[in-house]
Amino acid sequence: MFPEYMNDVRVRGAQVAQERRHEALRGVLRAVIPLSIRQSRYENTFFHSKGLLLHLGVFESLDEAQVRLRAHSQSGQYSINHREWFAQRSATYRAHDYPVLYWMSKLIEPSTRLFDLGGSVGVTYHLMRTRLALPGDFRWEVGELPAVVAYGRELMSRLESPHLQFTDDWKSMDGALILHVAGALQFMPLTLAEMFSKVTRKPQHVLINRIPVTDTSETFYTLQNTGDAIAPMRVEARRSLLGDMKALGYELVDGWKCLENSLVIPFASGHDLGCFDGFYFRRA
Repeated sequence: MFPEYMNDVRVRGAQVAQERRHEALRGVLRAVIPLSIRQSRYENTFFHSKGLLLHLGVFESLDEAQVRLRAHSQSGQYSINHREWFAQRSATYRAHDYPVLYWMSKLIEPSTRLFDLGGSVGVTYHLMRTRLALPGDFRWEVGELPAVVAYGRELMSRLESPHLQFTDDWKSMDGALILHVAGALQFMPLTLAEMFSKVTRKPQHVLINRIPVTDTSETFYTLQNTGDAIAPMRVEARRSLLGDMKALGYELVDGWKCLENSLVIPFASGHDLGCFDGFYFRRA
């Protein structure tokens, strides 16, 4: 068994234990502090804290979530520190990386292209390239925001990355053999189905990793404070995601759990997630 998997299990076990202790403490506080005061204090913490991964609210639409952000003078633009993210993730495997690594090893072919949507500065490429037999004419193209693309190209000039390319046009996924998106789809204004409606040649294979999916409600939005920014995050209903992909001609080949990711939304009963999900879809 992979040591990274066991480490993720231990980490998740420690998180669950901590969550139970916190819930016990919250139970005591709920009994003595009025709900309105607790909500006000949490909201103040949410909008004025740095370095904490916090969530606030359940909203039916992206517009509704953005109204709350504008009330607090927030732009809603998702961002992370890509230098720190690259340092943390480009050489460290997590359990949820292995299903992607396995399927990529089966799917990558010569003279083809993988489109890495929201792939930061090529983090997954640098993580996996030494374990994948990448053909010389294979292209790994990252689609990102212009500022991230600029830093990715600067980094590429200093590191060995013969297959790597960058673009700030997500529609460049058109004609790619493989689409890969990890931990980014939930922050994009368009769903994957909406993006696919705007391209002519849809990817044959779609690998989605670290996406929050709910089994207990319709698709909803929440606000996430990453420490670097506060932005809306979409939590898709599983039946909607799977239904959309099926309608587009994709079949679900594989699915897995991303144990190190979870979602807790205070004062929003029934919307927490114990873990995120990963999927591999293949176009029939």
